[in-house]
Amino acid sequence: MMELGKRNGRKAREEGMDQVFVDAAHSMGSVEVDVKDIDADFYTSNLHNWFFCPPSVAFLYNRKSTVSFGLQHQWFRMSTVSD
Repeated sequence: MMELGKRNGRKAREEGMDQVFVDAAHSMGSVEVDVKDIDADFYTSNLHNWFFCPPSVAFLYNRKSTVSFGLQHQWFRMSTVSD
């Protein structure tokens, strides 16, 4: 599975893609993940399957070089949910 991610990332770069985003749902905790080896600029995975978190908890990696000065994360917000 991770080999496929590496090949796709490499192919995207060869095709001239500036940035590579990997949506690897359910991978964190089930396989070894090395985002540098995948060569992804962005990598995301949900955590509820293997980390026993609520369904809304996820992981987002972004390569440091992809963060531009003044980037606003207006669509991110911290929140809590109570039953």
